[in-house]
Amino acid sequence: MSNDLRIKKILSDRQLAPSKKLGQNFLVHRQTAERIVDLSGVTPEDSVLELGVGLGSLTLPLAERVRQVIGLELDAGIIAYHQERQSLPANVTLIHQDLLKADFGELARQTNGPLKILANLPYSISNLLLFKLIENHESLDRAVLMLHGYTSTPRDLRALGQALHAATGHMVSGILLPGHGTRPTELESVTWPEWYGAAEAEYLRLAKNHPVVHAIGFSMGGTLTLHLAAHHALGKIVLLSPFFKIAHNCRHIVPEEWLVYTVGHLLRHLKKTYPGNCNDPEARKYHIAYFHYALSSIHQALQLVGTVKQETGAITNPTLFIHSKGDMTTSPHASRRMFDKLPTADKRFVWLTRSNHIITHDYDHETVFREVIKFFVER
Repeated sequence: MSNDLRIKKILSDRQLAPSKKLGQNFLVHRQTAERIVDLSGVTPEDSVLELGVGLGSLTLPLAERVRQVIGLELDAGIIAYHQERQSLPANVTLIHQDLLKADFGELARQTNGPLKILANLPYSISNLLLFKLIENHESLDRAVLMLHGYTSTPRDLRALGQALHAATGHMVSGILLPGHGTRPTELESVTWPEWYGAAEAEYLRLAKNHPVVHAIGFSMGGTLTLHLAAHHALGKIVLLSPFFKIAHNCRHIVPEEWLVYTVGHLLRHLKKTYPGNCNDPEARKYHIAYFHYALSSIHQALQLVGTVKQETGAITNPTLFIHSKGDMTTSPHASRRMFDKLPTADKRFVWLTRSNHIITHDYDHETVFREVIKFFVER
C-alpha cells in the first residue's frame, strides 16, 4: 500500500481529518519527507524540536538521523493514535502541547544543548510562530561567560570574546568583578565570595535563556571558573594563565605566599613594575589594570585557591588550559599540577613560549584565539 493510501486509511479508521481551525495539513509523500530531512542538515548529535508531528511522516526519517526528537502536537486524536500504536521510535518524545505556548528555553535545557527546529508548518500560525522564534532566539543558542583576573578588567578578554562570537555565534558576556575598575583601595574590603557571587549571578542570568553556558577564566578568573564548575552545570571551560600559586621570583629566597602572609600584614599595598606582565611592549601600553596590589585581597585569592583544590573531584567538564612557560605572575607549574589533578578525561593543555602572563594580548595571542575557537567548535 502506498504511503498516501496508508495515511488516508489511518485517518478514516480513526475518524480523523485535517482541522481548518488548527491549520493542519498532513505530509503523505515519503520522498518529500526524506528530502526535507536531507536539506535540513541535521547530524547524529543533534536534538531536534518538531512542531506538529501529525502521523509521523517527517518524524520517522528524522529520528533515524538525529540523537533525539521532541515532537509537539496539539491534536489529542493524533496523540492517542501514537500512544496506542507505540508507532514512534525510542528516541522520540511526544508532548501534547500548543507549540505557540511552549517554553523553548526549558525544552532546550532538558536536552542539554541547542535545539534545531523542523516543521511541516500549519499555514495559519506561520507568522505567529516566526515571531515566537525571533523572541526566543537566545533559548536556542549557547553562551560563554568570561571572567577577568585580579586587579584587571574585562578588556583583557574583549578581543577574544569578539573573535569567539564571530566564529561560533555564541553569545559572550564579560562582567566587572567587585572592587575592580575603580581604585586599588576598593579591593581592600572585598572578599572572594563576593567575586564568586558576581560570577554566579551572571551565570544564572545566562542560564535562564541559554541551554548551555560555557566559561572562560583568565588568571584569578580561572580559579573562579573552576569553583563555578564545581557547583553548577557549566559546559566547556577554558582556563587562561590560571591562578593556583604566585609565580616564583628567583630574587626571593622564600615563596611569595609566605611574603604575603607576613609582610602583607604590615603593608596595605604593593606597587607593580607594570600594571600587567606582558612581553609585547606595544600591548603593555594599552593594558588597563591597577598599578598596586591590595595585599589583603591577595589573601582572599589564596583562600579561593585553597577552596578550589578541595573541589577538583567534582569537576568533570571538558577543559582547556593555556599557559605560558614564561609567566611571571601565576605559576605555570601549579597550573600543570591542577590540570593533572582534574578527573575529566576530556582535557587539553597548551604551552606557550613567547608570552608572559597576559596571553590574550601578548605575542602568542593569535595561538590563544585559534586554540579557544577550535575547542568550542569541536563537539
